[in-house]
Amino acid sequence: EGLRIARAIWVDEDGRGMTFRDTIRGTRQKIWRLDAATGQELGSVRIDGTGQLITRDPADGAPGVEIRSRNLSLEATGRMAKGKTFPATGWKTDADNLEVTLNLPPGWRLFALFGADWVRGDWLTSWSLLDIFVVLIFTLAMFRLRGAGAAVLAFAALALSYREFDAPQLLW
Repeated sequence: EGLRIARAIWVDEDGRGMTFRDTIRGTRQKIWRLDAATGQELGSVRIDGTGQLITRDPADGAPGVEIRSRNLSLEATGRMAKGKTFPATGWKTDADNLEVTLNLPPGWRLFALFGADWVRGDWLTSWSLLDIFVVLIFTLAMFRLRGAGAAVLAFAALALSYREFDAPQLLW
């Protein structure tokens, strides 16, 4: 069987960096070294509750840990810098199952997330067809009653405040 990764990410208030906590489980896995993906620095790694020495791979200098058991239960924390993209798993290996929870600072909202199999909590996917219909009907009514300026203002006010959501959860 392959690896199952549960990843929690906390975005800094200024948006310049992120802290992550990964929980990796696997049985009968075939890898003996697990390296962090480019742009990620490991802070601590525990396998079966025991702290591990973080070493650099001689080939490419990536931080990682040696794995000495076929049944893996690993917890890792670390930091990564702001970027437009970052590796989904956070590791230089494939995962059979990945679950990511993105925790945003107070006042931040995720507009949309593309590429995941399932997303909950972003602004775009929180809308149903009925929600869109109601906002468009109200906007059209405002256009007919008060003109284009009022219609644009009504659309913006409704679209930005109509739906509330909690921390996004992403599954690949």
